[in-house]
Amino acid sequence: MNEQINNLFAELPSALVNEVLQCTEGLSQALLEGFEKVHEQREQWRKKLMNLGILRRESELPYIPIPTTCGVDGSYAIEHLLTNDLVAAAAVAVEGLTPPSETRYWPEPRHKVLVEMEVHDSGTGTILRAFMDRNGT
Repeated sequence: MNEQINNLFAELPSALVNEVLQCTEGLSQALLEGFEKVHEQREQWRKKLMNLGILRRESELPYIPIPTTCGVDGSYAIEHLLTNDLVAAAAVAVEGLTPPSETRYWPEPRHKVLVEMEVHDSGTGTILRAFMDRNGT
């Protein structure tokens, strides 16, 4: 593990690494204090929720059928060439991940792919993200 950390910082100036490590010294203490406060107030919060009738057991909740589920993802890349940009984007949507017994609205995964040459433009990434957003749903 130590070797992995050393390789991770191999390309960085040692002064930068030391400064980052110095900045993190107080963070562990602050995190610990936050966890201790939550632990101290846990019972108080539990009692308050019980008095309001908000805290319940799972067995007390009504049965609700599990709906179909889906997953959506996408990615894009821009390769800046001498005269143009080579752009590629893909969006995919899959339904029925769990439970598989549910009725699917889409019989199979959907996807869209775009690979084009475009003129250099700083807004190309925004356009590609919009393409993924529009075509992944």
